Amino acid sequence: MNGSSALVREMALALSSMKQASLDLAIFPPFLLLNEAVNAFADVALVGAQHVSEYHEGAFTGEISGSMLKAAGVTLALVGHSERRQLYGETDALAGQRLVNLAKQNIDPILCVGETLTQREESQVESVILKQLSALDALSDGYESETQLTIAYEPVWAIGTGQQASPDQANEVHEFIRRRIRKSYPRLEPGLRVLYGGSVKADNVRPFLQQPAVDGVLVGGASLSVEGFVALCTEALLVD
Repeated sequence: MNGSSALVREMALALSSMKQASLDLAIFPPFLLLNEAVNAFADVALVGAQHVSEYHEGAFTGEISGSMLKAAGVTLALVGHSERRQLYGETDALAGQRLVNLAKQNIDPILCVGETLTQREESQVESVILKQLSALDALSDGYESETQLTIAYEPVWAIGTGQQASPDQANEVHEFIRRRIRKSYPRLEPGLRVLYGGSVKADNVRPFLQQPAVDGVLVGGASLSVEGFVALCTEALLVD
């Protein structure tokens, strides 16, 4: 729940110089800025939503359907972000319903997974992520064939806490996620991307992107500064 029309315009202008670079960019603004972002970031970045309803339509005040996102020009959407799980009690079952609604609209999902500090200390990382990945069970074969899946691993204990997962820790979890997708959801493996999201910024992003199982990053607070986000993107372009 951050950002403004001014930030959308400033960010689009700043990133326009990178549009020919070998860097895939996507921006996820609040709902009220989606239309403006779709126009501002045309030819610069994809635009995604932070959330989608599990319902297609009806008397669900405050919710936004997949068809509404599609009409706005949205091509991506986050599902199961750690803040949605923690603050609003979103479950894996709800995440599964939302994945289906996005698939019906040919909107590609970014399913967020990750453990708390207590769960990591109790060696529950894989079991927690395995359960969160079960949301993918809701996708039928037909939906799978149309969906390009992205998984974002965001260790909850490393978001806005000053603590940080190491690149090796991130890579280990990413490898586990890839193995699980290959075994249980092989139709979703083509085009699979696994992103790391844990307080990444310009001065720490490069070691994560150098890990073999890390395809990119899901940026939080660092995306609220035009200068900081451009610096992060510049660092990403320097990774071999």
